[in-house]
Amino acid sequence: MIRPRRLGPALAPILVAMLVAGCQTATQGSVGTFSGPRTAFAPFAAKKRAAIAFEPVIGPTAEAAARLGPALGSAALATEVPVIPAGADGATLRVKGYLTANAVNGGTAIVYHFDVHNLDGTRILRISGEEQAAKATDPWSAFDEATAEAIASRTMQALKTLVAEG
Repeated sequence: MIRPRRLGPALAPILVAMLVAGCQTATQGSVGTFSGPRTAFAPFAAKKRAAIAFEPVIGPTAEAAARLGPALGSAALATEVPVIPAGADGATLRVKGYLTANAVNGGTAIVYHFDVHNLDGTRILRISGEEQAAKATDPWSAFDEATAEAIASRTMQALKTLVAEG
């Protein structure tokens, strides 16, 4: 099993970038009225140390995914969240992500959901939030590095809490 702490700091962002590189474009929906990250926890009993694998994130453009991947990798290293490559043996949790970008009130809203599933496929955590970005003709063009870093930071903080509470 590959352990994240044994990966060099330069390799982890690359691995996460590969995970989100297979992103698909989703139909954009409407934006709900909420702000900030929200999480919904379900019971999670970990018998061994968690190892988290990200599935491809659905929704963002290739350019947005190229920003999100390294941001998730950096945030995983900063928070010491144990992320392993998708498909690798040893994953105890899988994360499925969904992002939309919508023009809202003279700006852009980037809405995100990351569902964390245990080995049985049961969703044990949903991390949700909304980041405001600048107005843009194409909402995805407003998805900059600062937005990616904010989403990655909040997501990894929630995952860190989940792993710590085990």
